[in-house]
Amino acid sequence: RNYGAFHRNAAMTEDDYLTDEMIAEFQSEFADSLQGLFLSESVGSGTAEEGSLSSSVTITGVNTDYLLNEELTIISGRFLTERDQSEGRKVVLVADDLVDTMFDGNYDDAIGESIDVFINNRYYQYTIIGIYEYESDNTIAATSESTELPTTVYLPLYAAKEDIRSNFGYSSLTVATASGIDPETFCEDIENFFNTKYYRNNEDFEISTSSMESMLSSLTEMVDTISLAISVIAGIPFANKNKQMRATASTDALAAMKNTPCMNFSVHAFDFILFCYLIPCISFSNIDFVYLICSHIFCWVV
Repeated sequence: RNYGAFHRNAAMTEDDYLTDEMIAEFQSEFADSLQGLFLSESVGSGTAEEGSLSSSVTITGVNTDYLLNEELTIISGRFLTERDQSEGRKVVLVADDLVDTMFDGNYDDAIGESIDVFINNRYYQYTIIGIYEYESDNTIAATSESTELPTTVYLPLYAAKEDIRSNFGYSSLTVATASGIDPETFCEDIENFFNTKYYRNNEDFEISTSSMESMLSSLTEMVDTISLAISVIAGIPFANKNKQMRATASTDALAAMKNTPCMNFSVHAFDFILFCYLIPCISFSNIDFVYLICSHIFCWVV
């Protein structure tokens, strides 16, 4: 279940974020209803370097529950420990693909070695303590063809927050409910807990929740609403943009879209269908990537 602080057209300040203290109290209050609580912080995407060798990576700081939920298979070294987490150690888990590229597949040589990661004109240095088995997504791999896909480098959550100099809390988090807990009711309980206890006097922000079930239901309803538009677009040659615009705008479902350029509308409609139907078959960490690649391909073909 996802929830976070949503605003009313205001920029977040330090006092608006969810803090560790708030989250700890929430966990204590709803201990019997929680199976896991997942927190993450992105350092960014860049290039891991070792001498003349390099590999594309995404650096993600995670808490213990988040890492356990990833169900990684450690094939050499060790997992991140609670001490790594509490002390914010600059130690990481890397994919076997990275080791194949940068250490000639020698796991023993890789463990204990430092790698420099170049992100946004800055270098970060981490020590490899574990290697996990990388499982590529066939859908992503087929879409990217020969392009090297970045693998995820996992480090302790607080180490990531230190790297990006984030002294703030969290704008969102995800929880997994225990067996037998109704998700919609629990969403209401979460909102009541935080908004009554912490956000009652906050004029700009409040906690809003959504369950996976409700998100998928909403997406399905929206797909049904625009299905007519998709069929109209699919049946008209893109070269004849004026006729396409008239045909598209003539449907009742798209009356509000009359002034939208046909190219933009076509891409947005296609992207939305793709986004909806890929949710059941790929992990959420890959959705944005596929969404971006496919939308660009669609624009280029058009």
